[in-house]
Amino acid sequence: MSFNKTKSILLVCSGYSFWIFLDTFFWRYFEPQKYIFILEYNSSRLIVGLLMCALLVLIQWRIIKTYSSKQFLSVIAIAAITLLFSIILAYFQFMVFRYWSKEPISLNVNILIAGIFRCLILLVALMGLFYVAYYRTLFLQQKEQIARTKALADEAQLLMLRYQINPHFLFNSLNAIQSMVEKG
Repeated sequence: MSFNKTKSILLVCSGYSFWIFLDTFFWRYFEPQKYIFILEYNSSRLIVGLLMCALLVLIQWRIIKTYSSKQFLSVIAIAAITLLFSIILAYFQFMVFRYWSKEPISLNVNILIAGIFRCLILLVALMGLFYVAYYRTLFLQQKEQIARTKALADEAQLLMLRYQINPHFLFNSLNAIQSMVEKG
């Protein structure tokens, strides 16, 4: 039971796809007249977002492996990378929205900050999902290793008792034979 890069990418990308599905569903429900726009916009967001999520997972996987002994540095690096990716994802989503809306929309600070905040919340939730699965797998692996170690220790103790019994059994058997020989 190992948690590898492929499983983590699939997990995070599935979470992102589910988010886009929910977003499409709610947009469809609240603005049915814009259905074609919603599909075009969200399908483009899905493609860009899946690539970004896969890249984010690979980078964070590398950070975990590189800075495994320095947890504080690892947390800082992961937070910085997640913030950077949320800024990039928000910008791409704005550009995709501007492309599909066919309306002249200018990029102002409020729209960008709101987009960054939404993307940051989404990415933090997805990375939380990743870390829960990752550390759960590590916990289960450690639990399994402890169980194996305990079983090996029990087996070694049992073997030690057998080795202690065997010489006594041999000694007692030889002693019984000797006593029978002396009597008979």
